[in-house]
Amino acid sequence: MNNAVRNKDGIWINSSVFREEAIHFDKYGYYTPHPWGTLPWENYWKEQRRRCIEGYCVGGACITGHHYFYLNFQKIRAIAKNEKRKIIRFPDFWDGDYNFFWALEIARNGISYEDYLDLQLYVKIRKEFLDGGRDMLVLKSRRKGFSFKSGAISANLYHNYRASNVLIGSFDKKYSEDTFSKAFAALSFADSHTGFRKNRIVDRPTKMLIKSGYYDTSTGNNVPKGWLSSIVGVTYQDNPDAGRGKDADLVILEEMGTFPNAIEARAATVDTVKDGDIRTGMMLMYGTSSNKEQMTEPFQELFYSPDIYDILPFENIWDEGLEDTLCSYFHPVFMNKQGYYDEQGNSLIDEAIESEVKKREKLKVNPSGLALYAIENPLTPLDAFGVGSKGIFNIPELETQLKKVIAEDLHVKLGQPVTLMYNEGKVVAKPITKLRDVTPLYFYNQKADNLDGVPIIYEYPTPNTPFGVYKIGYDPYRQDQSSGPSLASIYVIKTIDYNNQGTKNQIAAEYVGRPLEADDANKIALMFAELYNTMVMYENEVTHVKNYFSKKKKLNRLAVQPEDVITSAVKHSKVARKYGVHMSKNIKDAGEKYIKDWLLEVRDYDENDVAHYNYEFIYSVGLLQELLKYNRNGNFDRVMSFMMAMIQMEEDTVEEHNKEKSAVDEWINLVEKIYSIKDNWQNVLKLK
Repeated sequence: MNNAVRNKDGIWINSSVFREEAIHFDKYGYYTPHPWGTLPWENYWKEQRRRCIEGYCVGGACITGHHYFYLNFQKIRAIAKNEKRKIIRFPDFWDGDYNFFWALEIARNGISYEDYLDLQLYVKIRKEFLDGGRDMLVLKSRRKGFSFKSGAISANLYHNYRASNVLIGSFDKKYSEDTFSKAFAALSFADSHTGFRKNRIVDRPTKMLIKSGYYDTSTGNNVPKGWLSSIVGVTYQDNPDAGRGKDADLVILEEMGTFPNAIEARAATVDTVKDGDIRTGMMLMYGTSSNKEQMTEPFQELFYSPDIYDILPFENIWDEGLEDTLCSYFHPVFMNKQGYYDEQGNSLIDEAIESEVKKREKLKVNPSGLALYAIENPLTPLDAFGVGSKGIFNIPELETQLKKVIAEDLHVKLGQPVTLMYNEGKVVAKPITKLRDVTPLYFYNQKADNLDGVPIIYEYPTPNTPFGVYKIGYDPYRQDQSSGPSLASIYVIKTIDYNNQGTKNQIAAEYVGRPLEADDANKIALMFAELYNTMVMYENEVTHVKNYFSKKKKLNRLAVQPEDVITSAVKHSKVARKYGVHMSKNIKDAGEKYIKDWLLEVRDYDENDVAHYNYEFIYSVGLLQELLKYNRNGNFDRVMSFMMAMIQMEEDTVEEHNKEKSAVDEWINLVEKIYSIKDNWQNVLKLK
């Protein structure tokens, strides 16, 4: 046997060593020549069972037990070698499957950091998440064989783990039936050709229920005994509690992209794999995203918040702009794309991506078709959720401005960290000259021991500034001592050139941070509002903001609900809140447009009649970074608070337009009355 299995770069050079039993069966039609029941036969199948439980190592490379069973004892429907048709055959070794099965093993049982490094996985798991006892969620491209893999895992547990219970569930019954049928096919194959065969005391495949064992009748009663493993299928349609009350070593939830109640279904089922705080099993959830928003959002929430839901987190190495964040397991279209992997199962990633890019170029003539194709054949998770990997504000001009600000240190030179305080009832901003005890959060995803942040002022207000010259947008975080990466973010924007200072449409002040108490951020928002004599537009789903302003008897400093913006963005909106704005999808659509229009708006012309745009006067590094990276799924607090200010500005613009229109209408009515009176007098004179 050639023990060279993998080279130093992690490329498979002899993966067939993991499929030798399948290769032997294909050649001879049996696994072992030893007669049934003989000692050599017993020893052979004892070794095979050990490999299916413990995994199999050759030449320093190892695969898991479930992967070994899948390669050697599960037949799948796949394209025949050198042909363009599908047949029933043993699966190929894929590097994508190697990563998936090891991730599944790590989620359940954990692994040492040294052993993890030896695996040379394509996916990245941080050291603190290698301890096991977690569930696993997979977002995948279509036609990657996951139902066959799930069938193999189910069959392996049934055959080789005594008294194991597998629960296969889906929202639409057809998906759990499909996976159950693949598990049943694996059981039937094993019963016919292997030493894993088990008697059955329950055999109702059409009802998705199989249980191994036998009935002991020696006492006159049918007492179940023996292996007593089972596989059960359920459906969650209109019933998120379908899995509640059951006991399982493994719960498989199929096609999570079709679950409108995915979070509720998971919450109702998770106790089946726990006994108190002790993990007795795991959940494997997977699927392709949906183009229906009500189904996509819960799946998306689970995918991008794995640590919250006790799901094994991975570093997000796929989504541009989210590189420092966590997500669940992702199997992109370019991993083991048909026709784009070699005989050893190594994905030809560059060639596969090039093929996908060309295909998408052709589909550009049909945007809806392209969007649906990307959802089912994603290059990135954002593709799968219908977002796309490039932010809508990702324009070269912003990149140029960011480089300029950093190169010239403008965020430090022009931005003054301050302490806001009350002096004789008025807010004053005291400059902080030594940053020993405070850390300004200048950058996106800035790593800092202290995330309290500090207010920064780019332009102080002039005395007696009229009300409303400045606008404030506030994106609060949702709880005290927030455990996630979310920060409170406040931006103050000067909208007009008051007192001929030469500045308008630019950021006057900002605050980004996560103080220990949410009210500390609320206090800064209120003090900014008083300092700049304006009101605060905020995300009104976060109730502690209004509660704080009410307690301080300062509700007049909260911007009222922007009725005109909401009416234009959401037809027949039923949201009725007095203050702030509810950030629905349609409102975000509108807010994104307001930002993009504002960025590219001409602010003024210089002496050479060269136009200068609003983006050229943004000196906030973090905001520029977030604008470049922004998408609907990432955590972009600065962009959201900036959007709040844009909404407040738009509401004022619409109100002013309506006032002007009303004045014009009144003038037209007056003129019409005058001419009507004139015409009437002329008619009277004619009669005379």
